[in-house]
Amino acid sequence: AATALLQSSTAATLLMLSFVKKHGISLTAAIAFIIGADIATTIVAQVLTFDLSWLSPVLMSIGIIGHIKYEHGGRRRHVFRIFIGTGLMLLSLALIRDVTLPLKTSETLPLIMAPLNNDPSMAIAFSAFFTWIVHSSLATILLFATFASNNIISPQLGFLMVIGANLGGAL
Repeated sequence: AATALLQSSTAATLLMLSFVKKHGISLTAAIAFIIGADIATTIVAQVLTFDLSWLSPVLMSIGIIGHIKYEHGGRRRHVFRIFIGTGLMLLSLALIRDVTLPLKTSETLPLIMAPLNNDPSMAIAFSAFFTWIVHSSLATILLFATFASNNIISPQLGFLMVIGANLGGAL
């Protein structure tokens, strides 16, 4: 639930780790929380594989109109900022999906991904490193889910890449 509200398992994980550091929660509970955050990211990514690009301008319009209307509205204005942020997030994820479509006909990408099909530990490590660089497990999972749904990579490799993305997000 925290990951769905924050739209970031990394933010939820960092928040939880600050509680662990201050001895406000046990390490075991924090690990369970991080696993839950990773599961939530995967579920959100699955939902976002549907074409929700129409929702982005709607949310941003509602957010901007409400933000202007409640210029000095305090809490209400913050709620409309959530609409704007969610609209921008949906727009960015739709752009990731659109940009990856030409990769379906790429001759180079299968050559890069072929060694990962034969070495599961390398696939997980590569995906974890890629997620760590990008700092967004949701974007990475959506990218690999798009690859798998467009038959750019096999579903088995996609599964391994999602595991690696969750590991990279935790790192």
